[in-house]
Amino acid sequence: MTERALASAGASWTDLGDWIEHSYSEAEMLEMVAAVRQQELAQASRHNGHTVLREMADYCYERRERLEEKHHDFVDKMPAQARRRALSLRERGYLVSLYVQLGGP
Repeated sequence: MTERALASAGASWTDLGDWIEHSYSEAEMLEMVAAVRQQELAQASRHNGHTVLREMADYCYERRERLEEKHHDFVDKMPAQARRRALSLRERGYLVSLYVQLGGP
């Protein structure tokens, strides 16, 4: 699609690159790259953190027999809870402690 737009304007990828290069100072371009990178890292962190908690919840659920019975209700609910919503700080702490107790990888 971009190539068609460039062609309709009689321009090439080189022309587009030249336009960007001459439109912004080096400092402005570095600032934009840093801002995009920071957004990417924040987004990855949110996604990966949530994924890790879901994996921990699944791991604990699959090994619930190795836990004391008092933990079963919590472990039974966590896989669904971790998929539906962000876990509270208390829930995350409890889940991580059980995960470590079970010898999670």
